[in-house]
Amino acid sequence: MFTRVTFLLSTVCTLAGTLSAQDYVEISTGANYSQQSYVNIDDGTQKQINATTWDLAFNVTSGFSAGVLINESAGLDPQTSGGAIFYDARTTDFDAVLNVDSIVKHQIYNPDADWNIGALNALADPNNPFDQGWGDYNPATHEITGTRVFVVKLRDGSFRKFRILSLIQGNFAIEYATLDNNEPRSVTMDRKLYANQNFAYFSFTTGEFSHFDIGKDYDMSYQRYITIVENPDKPGDFQEYNVTGVLTAPGVKAVKISDVDPGTVKLDDYKDKFSSDPQTVGYDWKYFDGTTFSIVPNRSYLVQTKANGVYKIVFIDFEGASTGNAVFEKTYLGALAVAKGSTSELSFLASPNPATTELTLALNAQSEEDAELRISDFTGKIIYQQKVKLQSGLNGLSVNTSRIPAGSYVVSVLQRQSVASQRVVIQ
Repeated sequence: MFTRVTFLLSTVCTLAGTLSAQDYVEISTGANYSQQSYVNIDDGTQKQINATTWDLAFNVTSGFSAGVLINESAGLDPQTSGGAIFYDARTTDFDAVLNVDSIVKHQIYNPDADWNIGALNALADPNNPFDQGWGDYNPATHEITGTRVFVVKLRDGSFRKFRILSLIQGNFAIEYATLDNNEPRSVTMDRKLYANQNFAYFSFTTGEFSHFDIGKDYDMSYQRYITIVENPDKPGDFQEYNVTGVLTAPGVKAVKISDVDPGTVKLDDYKDKFSSDPQTVGYDWKYFDGTTFSIVPNRSYLVQTKANGVYKIVFIDFEGASTGNAVFEKTYLGALAVAKGSTSELSFLASPNPATTELTLALNAQSEEDAELRISDFTGKIIYQQKVKLQSGLNGLSVNTSRIPAGSYVVSVLQRQSVASQRVVIQ
């Protein structure tokens, strides 16, 4: 039926002698949600990989990134697409013999609010600005040395303990072994191979880093992931749950629009509401009524792609586990203005950290461009924001923090096609 609808729409447009900016895109996780799909909205293409091909994703979008995420995708067939499970070992002694029973109580998850803060980063001490979760940052050498030990239960049921050894000049190194210290191995990533990637993916099964030719051009991934969901039968009861949904890619922004007729949505009404939160589109554009899946009415999304085009997206179908297919209608709305010479490469360093009365950002921009500086708490609430004009090269930005309450925050610099974040403490 999907093919027939597309054909009839195309025929009508041809007969009318006009071009339509509307189109339909089918995306898929495959039967039993066994795939991850990386989608380019502009041309409607998708790159699919098996959901079990990687275990850890290392953020390589900038030289300052220390983000390490876990693969939370888990298909419905445990024999072919079951998920790996990750735990905090609650120790810094890698040589210690670990007991499974004491470990499985401490499962960890990706926060999913920032591509630079994964499950291995979320454990950081909020009162220690140099704690990156998996290791400690040395401000003298600008290197991170691994401290915390983690455990993974692989899809075959076996366990491995591991730690990120270091991050030196953009190269991550990892070591792992069985819980009783057999089969030890260490692997170092070659950063040069990931210049055109968002992530370097590591598999404990192959013992190798890879990028699977995913590249940076995708705008969103369609996959299974774990997020916090309210139990519909017990209001106020929240739990981690594996969902099937859309995560926008690094550098992509989106707006969620609810209870508004999608046909009346205009870009000008929402151009200042775009968010870089990967879960802006998320999973709740559909719901299960106990028998079948249905699409939430009067819900649409505006997505600004890597190519700077803005599309209105309206989901019209979801077929569930039988195929993993979903269909959305996309309508091109135009492009938001971007400063000439804008670049997607952005990185900065905030100091002093902890800060008391003033925070200074040393920010490197490859060209003159507009940006926005934000300070948010860990609930996502914006505490401070300021529009800034960046010059080509090194920029110095200062923020008066004397009126910001003491605590831990995320400092973000946002451009049209990129966002860079760093955790800071204000005393």
